[in-house]
Amino acid sequence: MPTDTAVAATTDPTAAALTDDADNVVKMRTARVLVTANATGADLKAGGVVAVQPVANSDDDRRLLQNAIIKRVRTTAWNNPIGGSIMVSAQLASNNQQPIHHGSRNKAGWLAHDVDAFGALPPAGNFTPLMAMMPWETSRNEQTLYEPSYIENEALVERYSSVSPQNLTDGIIPFPGQDYYYLDKDHVVADVMSRNWDKLGIDPASERTREGKWLKVQRSIVDHCLQQLKDNVLSKLPSTDLQDGLAVHFAADRNTEDINEHSIYPITLELSVDYTLPNERHTDT
Repeated sequence: MPTDTAVAATTDPTAAALTDDADNVVKMRTARVLVTANATGADLKAGGVVAVQPVANSDDDRRLLQNAIIKRVRTTAWNNPIGGSIMVSAQLASNNQQPIHHGSRNKAGWLAHDVDAFGALPPAGNFTPLMAMMPWETSRNEQTLYEPSYIENEALVERYSSVSPQNLTDGIIPFPGQDYYYLDKDHVVADVMSRNWDKLGIDPASERTREGKWLKVQRSIVDHCLQQLKDNVLSKLPSTDLQDGLAVHFAADRNTEDINEHSIYPITLELSVDYTLPNERHTDT
């Protein structure tokens, strides 16, 4: 923990660093996704099954798909082959420690359901309930399931999309027994410091660099900024890694008797997914 308690009490990279340029417009992408799951009755009732389907357009940069923000999800067709309800959930914010419905508002409202009847969602997947297929239901009606009116920490993705716990300390050189680091002037910590210079007492833009690249910065300031980034940014990014596709979870009502545990049930769901990619903005002229 930083030894400078005054710094620790006042510095938060989310406070001053996240204003968006009103002249910039986010480029929206849309993909149609056909999700199918051939699941046994036993699996559907025991805890459900997860199906993963590609989302990317042909011109998507796969690297940017690691931090996509899903802006809207619609159903355009679906089929439930069993005589019981099926809960459909999707991984809308896989990079967040909490499911997105814990910190966002949905224009359509969040789906309330009997948790005991449908069992727990996958423990490590951050899945959000989106819709319920009624028994034997087949439909081709378009229905909006998810369209947020607010996403907590959405602006963090644009600014810190390249940061991960694995590379956060890249570009920071410690010196044993010294109370300072050499910090790459382009490091995200330098960005945080420049946006909170009045609280930290240091402005990277006015500091002399070593060899045109390195800033000499007090250890307690860097340590505190790193901790704030971990606590307030990396653990709360509302983005989803779509490199491997969209993960969808199907679970049947456990109270349904009209399910043969040994039978295979082909569940089908067509989705239209609107999403944005980080660092992909253009000026609206």
